[in-house]
Amino acid sequence: MLTVPALLAATARRFPDRPFLVVATDSGREATTYGQAWQRVGALVAALSARGVRPGSRVVVVLPNQPELVHLWFAVLTIGATLVPLDPRLTDLELSALITHADPALVVLPADRSPGIERPSVHIGQLRSTEDAGPPALPEADPAVPAVVLYTSGSTGRPKGCLLSHAGFVTPAGHMAERLRLTEKDVLLHVLPLHHMAGLSFLTTAVAVGASVALVPRFSGSRFWAQAEATGATVFRHLGEMLAVLCAHPKSAVERNHRLRLAYGAGATTAVAAHFTGRFGVPTLEGYGMSETNTVLCGTVGESMPGTLGKPLPHIRFRIMGPHGEVRGRGVGELQVAPNPAMFGGYLGAPELTAAAFDDGWYRTGDLIARGADGELRFVRRITDSIRRRGENIDPAEIEQVAESFPGVRRAAAVGVPAEVGGVDIMLYLEPVPGQSVSAAAVLTLCIERLATFKLPRYLELVDRLPLTATQKIDKVALRRFSAARFGEVAR
Repeated sequence: MLTVPALLAATARRFPDRPFLVVATDSGREATTYGQAWQRVGALVAALSARGVRPGSRVVVVLPNQPELVHLWFAVLTIGATLVPLDPRLTDLELSALITHADPALVVLPADRSPGIERPSVHIGQLRSTEDAGPPALPEADPAVPAVVLYTSGSTGRPKGCLLSHAGFVTPAGHMAERLRLTEKDVLLHVLPLHHMAGLSFLTTAVAVGASVALVPRFSGSRFWAQAEATGATVFRHLGEMLAVLCAHPKSAVERNHRLRLAYGAGATTAVAAHFTGRFGVPTLEGYGMSETNTVLCGTVGESMPGTLGKPLPHIRFRIMGPHGEVRGRGVGELQVAPNPAMFGGYLGAPELTAAAFDDGWYRTGDLIARGADGELRFVRRITDSIRRRGENIDPAEIEQVAESFPGVRRAAAVGVPAEVGGVDIMLYLEPVPGQSVSAAAVLTLCIERLATFKLPRYLELVDRLPLTATQKIDKVALRRFSAARFGEVAR
């Protein structure tokens, strides 16, 4: 099996003049070919080696989506080192904690960041060495060695850095390309952050077939269609509320001036996906994955039903476990995944957390999946969001869906807070649509109409904006932390 840089080297030999990284500019677009990218990787290998990066080292990179980050990933891995990409939106305090945990040989920063870390660091501009280093040599490497450490967004307390091998990215790439019908003629609009699995996985899939990657710094609903038109994008990968955001924007003349043939991702409801396809003429396709596993389930273009997660990739075995430890052929249960070449190798420096993540050798995703009589798989919810109140397990999504159906409510999030006389009550946070007013009392009246009494929120509060993760999901961890600071911790 190839390593990640060997995959790029093979594609550069096959398509040296084909555009690899495409960036939209005011005057059109700029492109770096696969051959040029491999040359730049060689220059960065020389620059990183000169700063002490060796096989087995870890290199922290704190950059937004940009070509330099892509080149750095391949350069670090070519040396035999491990990349640790971190979210540039983190505060200096948050960055320092993760950098200390990662214990890198070098930290690469944007020009405007200096978090005061006690580690060797360099600004990205200082690594732009001469371009005459030539293409790098590819030393023999084991595809099972660590390639990337990804810190998971859903962890609480201690950092959880997923150790991911070269095989973790290369193994699913070809299978994903087949499911999405990708070829070297496609242009992938890359709006997902490269410090997350979905972003790196999408990039690797493009390299596997020689497709072009239109890289943008971040997702923007107001600029999306102009970017799609300028870059000639044919496919994009979405997460969370991206499709809903695009559907909420006013109609514009440019929203149909595109070549997009597919929107692949997760997090959109069936209704939103249908609205998106009807308005913009772009079919959608769903899948499922996470940092620890990369892609597990993926639909197939032209075959999968709307609202379903598709089939497991060829290297995947999974089971659905009921609440009493029984394997379920149908119904709802936790999705668990068997060890495979793409599975993470554990959490960095945390063997006890690694052990707790498995059930008799099967990785516990913490997600409930439903398998219907038709055999199709559908996502239900995260297990850990459940609120236990007065002896009842309450799914926050039930409350949130009612609240979000109220006119003017953009997002809603329900979390548990301590009750005045012990136990748990429910706080419902409401984010109005910008420019619209919402009555919390009216939302509560709607909840009374549609929900059982034990599900009703005890408190409702209007907020300007709910916190979101980098993948555009409501950040329940941050919201619980915020609530705990005000009301105290919920007893568990």
